[in-house]
Amino acid sequence: MFAGIKKIHLVGIGGSGMSSIAEVLLRLNYEVSGSDIEDSDLLHRLSNHGAKISVGHAAANVAGSDLVVFSNAIGKDNPEIVAARKAGVPVIPRAEMLAGLMRLSKCGIAVAGTHGKTSTASMIAEVLRTANLDPTVVVGGIVSDVGSGGRLGAGDVMVAEVCESDGTILKVSPTIGVITSLEREHMDHYASEEDLFSTFAAFANEVPFYGTVVLCLDQPNLRAIIPRIKRRLVTYGLTAQADLTAQNMAFEGFVSCFDVYWRSGGQHQRLGRIKISSPGMLSVYNALAATAVGLELGIGFDVIRESLAKFARPKRRFELKGTVHDIMVIVDYGHHPTEIRETLKAARLGWQRRLLVAFQPHRFTRTQDLLPRFFTAFDDANFLVITSIYPAGEKPIKGINARLILDGVMQAGHTSAHFVKQMTQVARRLVDEAQPGDMIVILGAGDIYKIGEVVLGGLRQKFGEER
Repeated sequence: MFAGIKKIHLVGIGGSGMSSIAEVLLRLNYEVSGSDIEDSDLLHRLSNHGAKISVGHAAANVAGSDLVVFSNAIGKDNPEIVAARKAGVPVIPRAEMLAGLMRLSKCGIAVAGTHGKTSTASMIAEVLRTANLDPTVVVGGIVSDVGSGGRLGAGDVMVAEVCESDGTILKVSPTIGVITSLEREHMDHYASEEDLFSTFAAFANEVPFYGTVVLCLDQPNLRAIIPRIKRRLVTYGLTAQADLTAQNMAFEGFVSCFDVYWRSGGQHQRLGRIKISSPGMLSVYNALAATAVGLELGIGFDVIRESLAKFARPKRRFELKGTVHDIMVIVDYGHHPTEIRETLKAARLGWQRRLLVAFQPHRFTRTQDLLPRFFTAFDDANFLVITSIYPAGEKPIKGINARLILDGVMQAGHTSAHFVKQMTQVARRLVDEAQPGDMIVILGAGDIYKIGEVVLGGLRQKFGEER
């Protein structure tokens, strides 16, 4: 426990990563308070569990706090942070609190990477729970069967998702470090790609000498940093050079199946076949990472297979909101060009349906930095609607807007792409276009997920179906 600390205030508590920490702190019997700029279901959940919640930021919110924790979306000029520092109250980033919680466990597992962190960490948690290790879990999403991203376990192991967006990833020193992927991202913080890559290499070397780094060998940028990593490596991927590989993949609907091979004595030996209710190749990679961690901890393959078979995808990870008149409505968190591309490929692999896609860009800085990469990310969409950028607390950048993505997509050859500014009209365009047998995919890390229910309601009205 944290000596001398009783009351902890979280600035930006409504974010998925912060709310999961709050859940664990509450169960450790700390007095927890927090604030966010708008109300949400997560805030209500935390309030029901005993947290004192404020909607809006104000200096008075931190009165009496022994420690203030802030998310990476919070600026240094936030009135609560300013007031806490003026009062001499310690102020730390989310990653430092995460590191503190991890030190309470004998074995910390941290999952990093550009893509797949939440799903991979959730899979690892399921493996550990099935193996009766009762882990503490902190992930940046809502785990379906838990109802939040935070869980306090009675075991000696903790699984956490760590974010590289502001470099504070280096505050965490896990026993097992997992790196799922490495691509250009968060360049508003990093001076260059080399700076970003160096941070990931340094994260790997934060693992103690007796620990292990698990990484995807199919990722070119991860391969490139391997010479800098001075810790024991376990690799996974489709390449024959990986320690853990997947072969004979099959995809049907939400189900992905594949054979798992483990290098032993210089040759790959088949361990068995895994079946997961999670579509697409990224799901296969995530499951391989979870399998590698399980094997590293001495968990039997049969237990790993059983756990992955019952794994439930986190919310907003290819989440089926409902089906009306044979029209599926999917909500997904994907916002990076690679995530968008892989999500739509997963839909193509699992179904033979026309894809109607709505996308809300996330952050002006990301749109500016990755703009050309968006142009071909939607090639699998038969019909595309792009709406305005979700700022996520950023100030607008002159000349950067969602229409730039639309123009690039159309110049790259897309034949049915449209810009719609108002979110209600985005839902209307999807409903108007939809026909039986279609799949609607709603993409973005902002608030576009909220139109999922609106679309379902519109489809019921259009086709005369009851709930």
